[in-house]
Amino acid sequence: MTEAAPPTMLSRPALVRMAVLAATLVAVGWMMDHLGLRQLLATQWMDAEIKGHGWQGIGLFLVVSALSMSVGVPRQIAAFMAGYAFGLPLGSGLALVAALLSATGIFYYAHYMGRDWLTRRFPKAFVWLDQFLSQNTFAMVLALRLVPFSSNLATNLAVGVSGARFFPFLAASVLGYLPQTVAFALLGQGATIDPVVNWVMVVVLIGASSALGLHMWRKTKKRVASDGTV
Repeated sequence: MTEAAPPTMLSRPALVRMAVLAATLVAVGWMMDHLGLRQLLATQWMDAEIKGHGWQGIGLFLVVSALSMSVGVPRQIAAFMAGYAFGLPLGSGLALVAALLSATGIFYYAHYMGRDWLTRRFPKAFVWLDQFLSQNTFAMVLALRLVPFSSNLATNLAVGVSGARFFPFLAASVLGYLPQTVAFALLGQGATIDPVVNWVMVVVLIGASSALGLHMWRKTKKRVASDGTV
């Protein structure tokens, strides 16, 4: 009896998925650079296309913001511009919705396009990442969302290719996005309130968010190390 051949690291479906992923990123990057999409989230564009345009402006802001964040534009920029165009309550809500739309799209895109390829290409490293994020999804995502220096896009991609469940990822994203979204929306609408009060509130929100995020990160790492599991 002959032995079955081991599965190849680069099967045809995996290669197709990776080709689609690469082509998509190249196409989006080209559009961002050559069609001026990187400059869309600027005050001039917001004044011309978003402010005072009702539901059409809201819809356009959500689409452009979600797409921009999906290719690495910081979510804080979208929050700032939302505060500038819509004020604090509505601006914070719209920026949060845009960030969640981007996170959801990248989560599922990475899951279906990259998971099989990474499993075959880096089996040992992927098993560790998969187990770690699957078992600590809520805590780790919340910690990364709270700190201002973490990469939003990298977090979405890493959790997406892992076996993490979507709803803990989404719940942690909602809670983790909120403090900085409100803080930068405050900055965006800063001309309408006392500048000192505005900056004090922003510093408090970002400081508290960062401190809580770092605390959760260290606590989760310590618990994982003490349990001896991922």
